Amino acid sequence: MKTRHIKFSMAGLMLCLSLLGCKKDFLDIEPTDKVTEQSVYNTTDGIQGALNGVIRMMHSRLDPPDSQGNFGECSFKIVIDQMGDDLVRSTADNRWFLDTYRWLGHRSVSSDEAANPYRYYYRMIADLNAILEHIDAAKGTPSDKSNLKGQALTFRAFAYSRLVAFYGRRYEAGAPNTQLGVPLIIKSSFDKMPRASVEEVYRQINADLDQAIALLPQAPERKNKSEVNLQVAQGLKARTALTQGNWGDAQKFAKLARRGYPLMESNSYTAGFNKLDNSEWIWGSQQITSEQGSFASFFAYMSCNFSSTYIRTSPHAINRLLYEQIPAGDIRLRNFAVKGLAKSELPTATSSKSCPYQSRKFLATSPSESTGDVPHLRSAEMYLTEAEALARQGGHDAEAANVLFELNSKRDANYARTAKTGQALIDHILLYRRIELWGEGFRYTDLKRLNLPLDRRNSNHSATIAGNLLEVPAGDIRWEFVIPQAEINTNNLIEQNPL
Repeated sequence: MKTRHIKFSMAGLMLCLSLLGCKKDFLDIEPTDKVTEQSVYNTTDGIQGALNGVIRMMHSRLDPPDSQGNFGECSFKIVIDQMGDDLVRSTADNRWFLDTYRWLGHRSVSSDEAANPYRYYYRMIADLNAILEHIDAAKGTPSDKSNLKGQALTFRAFAYSRLVAFYGRRYEAGAPNTQLGVPLIIKSSFDKMPRASVEEVYRQINADLDQAIALLPQAPERKNKSEVNLQVAQGLKARTALTQGNWGDAQKFAKLARRGYPLMESNSYTAGFNKLDNSEWIWGSQQITSEQGSFASFFAYMSCNFSSTYIRTSPHAINRLLYEQIPAGDIRLRNFAVKGLAKSELPTATSSKSCPYQSRKFLATSPSESTGDVPHLRSAEMYLTEAEALARQGGHDAEAANVLFELNSKRDANYARTAKTGQALIDHILLYRRIELWGEGFRYTDLKRLNLPLDRRNSNHSATIAGNLLEVPAGDIRWEFVIPQAEINTNNLIEQNPL
């Protein structure tokens, strides 16, 4: 890997830190401009500017030296689904994310694929730690302080949930979970830190979310859904509880999170998944034309209509086996074209490829602009979380079926409330989770959470395109990203994952 320097935004200021090629730690995030830093954090207005920088990081290209495939959280959503079985690459004509699809990049200690999440989420954590250390002393109203502190804690919990999901072994409910997670860094300046256990990381995630949930009811109404609010914190608490097998909390917080976010109507479901004002979006990234990342954008890879080389040459499809389980009257079926898209739907009629089972779920604003809002949390996910948590508790099968019916009856007028029970009901809920959340960044982490194997066999996955990577057993060491070699080289307390 080449020597890189990264920058992070604090109210529009670029505070530089060296990652490689120097004596500083790979994760050294101590700001170099102390005077400027103090002036930024003197007031809640200044801290809001710093938080806005974090919000932009969710969808922004990180640095000019970084590749166009690295644009924050929105790029890691693509990674998560490229590593699953439900998203199918139809060609190998474009290299972007190809090593991800083949499960190669995240296992190379010198690759950007292994380093990018590590670098990105810790940079976000650095900004958030600075906010949290200054907010209590800043000038501003108590409600503004509660809002900013609650948001920062929620974002930090989210960042750590991503890091431990990528670099740690899966959480096992009822086990001590002493397996290695990631370094827990909750201060702006720090010494070299070893990896905390997975249990310790989840303890911090829960502590941050619990504190945020206590603070955010006092906050003013947010300006838009790019910011986090109480329901976002509750939704992330539900996700965390689901991962930990804490079914009671998963049920409780999922139900709380979806309040006030009614499920979208059918015509919205096929409108391109690109509008933050969608009724069921609880949290998302708003991307405006002046901030568009051109080819460093979610819609430059996941839409079917933006005229990027990737989309023209490597269209995405849904796994045929999953497609065949979607009922004929289900609106979600319309987001996929069994015979491929018509020429009128493609970016260019002459140079764009189509493929069977092609996705049309995501639409960019136009073929010339890769803009569009990106969902991070929807009430539909919370219905599925609540239903799964109820079904796994035992004795609540009818309640679980009712919750699932609330969701599926909005997608399919002919959907009948299921009479399934036990594991059959859980499997039924998980099937609809795959259908509902396709392409939104869930499949790899769901497979890992559920301790299921990756199985792309007997489908429209091509062994040639996938580099013969059609199966990965549950529990295989390849489910963990390797720690970047740059971090190993500069921090002798860090232990590498098995290679």
